[in-house]
Amino acid sequence: MSCQISPNTTISGNLQWGQVSHTLDQTITCGPVTYLRPDVGGALMPWLYTSFLIIIHLPSVLIRATRWQMVQTLSIGLAAVNIVVFTQAYHSTQLAPEKVMVWTPIMLLLDAGAMLQLFVMVVEANGSRLPVLRRFINSQSTQSNQFWNPFLPCFRPQSTIRKCNPSLVLSSYIDHLSDTDEDTEEGMGMQHLQLLLTATSSQQENEQQSVGSVLTLRHQQIRQRNADTAMAQKPDEAYPQSNPLQEFPVFASFLIVASFVLFFAAVALQIRGLVAAVHGQQSKDLQATWCSPIFQPFGLTVLDGNCIFHPVVLSPGKGVGCIDIPATQQKNWLSATVVVTSISLVIETVDLFILVFVNSKFKLSKDIKMKRPWGTMFTGILVLVITAAFGAIQASNLPSGITRQVWVVMDEPNPFVCNGTITPAGLRGAIIGWTDGLLESMGTAYFGSLE
Repeated sequence: MSCQISPNTTISGNLQWGQVSHTLDQTITCGPVTYLRPDVGGALMPWLYTSFLIIIHLPSVLIRATRWQMVQTLSIGLAAVNIVVFTQAYHSTQLAPEKVMVWTPIMLLLDAGAMLQLFVMVVEANGSRLPVLRRFINSQSTQSNQFWNPFLPCFRPQSTIRKCNPSLVLSSYIDHLSDTDEDTEEGMGMQHLQLLLTATSSQQENEQQSVGSVLTLRHQQIRQRNADTAMAQKPDEAYPQSNPLQEFPVFASFLIVASFVLFFAAVALQIRGLVAAVHGQQSKDLQATWCSPIFQPFGLTVLDGNCIFHPVVLSPGKGVGCIDIPATQQKNWLSATVVVTSISLVIETVDLFILVFVNSKFKLSKDIKMKRPWGTMFTGILVLVITAAFGAIQASNLPSGITRQVWVVMDEPNPFVCNGTITPAGLRGAIIGWTDGLLESMGTAYFGSLE
């Protein structure tokens, strides 16, 4: 050891360096080579867990770009689980800056985008069946080469039909009904409406006053026929009335509510995490705790190769002793959280604009439509990949502020100095550090009783 330390340097309590430095000549070994791992909340999500998320999310993103209906339930499930995990992380860590690697909300971008897409797409496909949403649903253009989604407020309600171009009204209405069942009230009038559209294209001014009446008459005839059929089957029941809520798919209702709630939950967690990260950047002398079996059971202090003493805090219940070192990694992740989360919120706003204002029929290629949350999908995957990479780097390297070779001052039976070698804790250390931070609030239910 090449450190020039004054013999009068106090290293622990009343113990001075000069009282133990002579034992260095004995070359006492503390034990076999062992690991140094992060303590509670000191590790990123283990790269193994992040890799599983990538394996699940990547196919989901590719399917969402083409056939989003196939992964509706999967998207809801993934978002719900991720939001529960981050809510637990916020509660367990209390958003402490030294535990930022557990609670950093940068991975919520993918879930926020998925819920935004699901909400807009389901509302667009089914929302016009509900009176409460009917006024807010943009009718679809019949022109696939038109980029922007046209606003046609005359599409509904019926009271404004006479103020609009009949061809546009019927064209939008027919486009809305194109996927309906022919046996339904709306589907049965499909061919009749197409004939009306042909007529109005050449007689717009003459038939503008009659379009609303024709539609009303046709619907009244269909409702009357359905009512007669129902009365014939159940003659004792009162005359049935049309109830859009009964016609609206229950599953679609669930998707709309769930995606709406989960989207705003994800955004709220992002904003809360962003605020906490900004405040955390103002913390001075931030320290991170790292633990190793070599520091116990009688460790007093640790001297590293940088000639810095680190007092040991023993944790017999865990079988390790712990030291504090400068939280360089945590400071970097606080800055990364501020930058990435801010960019994420901007990307989500851009995707919201695309989903609302771009024509759903405008295609980038044969099977890929422009109306997709492209920013959140691919940026979200990129964030997962980068997080997994940094998790692997952290697990395979010692933190800055400590060296591989250390000297431990022991207190049994008389104080002496031994030398030891510490190595990175690997994936196991990352799993312990991250999971302890995530579930710390569970107390003895997670850690068990030490009594």
